[in-house]
Amino acid sequence: MTTELTVYAEDAIATATLASSHPRLADLLTSYDPITTVGAVVRALEGSRRMHFGTLELLRREILIAVPDGMRGDLGRRLCTLTYPAVARIGPFEVTGKLHSPPSTDAFAVAKRRNWVALTDATVSWMANGRRQVAAHPTILLNGSHLGQLQPAGPDGMASRTIAAGSAWGHPIGWAFAPVAGRSAAG
Repeated sequence: MTTELTVYAEDAIATATLASSHPRLADLLTSYDPITTVGAVVRALEGSRRMHFGTLELLRREILIAVPDGMRGDLGRRLCTLTYPAVARIGPFEVTGKLHSPPSTDAFAVAKRRNWVALTDATVSWMANGRRQVAAHPTILLNGSHLGQLQPAGPDGMASRTIAAGSAWGHPIGWAFAPVAGRSAAG
C-alpha cells in the first residue's frame, strides 16, 4: 500500500510517497521499523531552500506533525466518539482541529498521554519568511512527545486560554530529515 505523506519538522516540511504494510499511520509511527519514503521534496520553513531526494528516511523524534493522504485505518478498530474543538502548539506550528474521544473520557487528559494525537478537519499555521502560512488537512497526527499545548478551542477557534509561544517559533535548528546513504540526490 502506498500513500502520500506530509511531515512537518522544526525547520522544514517534507512531502513524499510512503510504502507501508501498516494500515494506520499511527501504528507505523509507534513501531520500530524505519520510515523510508521515496520521491521526497523537503522545503525549509525560512528562505527558499528546497531539496529533492530519491529515498529519504524520516526520523521519528524529528517529526512534529504527520499528515497521511489516503490511509484510513482499520474500520474494525474505530470507536464511537464525540468531537471537541481543539487548539495545539507544537514547535513553530499552531494547529486547530477536532479531537475525537469516547464519550466517557476526558478527551484532553487522555490525548496528553498518547504518543500520537489525531485531529480531524485540521488547520496548521506557521510563520515563514515573515508571512503567515496556512495549510488545511482532513486528518493529522501530532507527536505527543513534542506537544507544547493542547486545549479546548473557544467559539472563534482560538485557545480558550492564552497559549505562550514556544521557543521554537522561527528558530531553525538544522535539517530534521536524513537522506538514506547512497540513495539520495540533492536538487
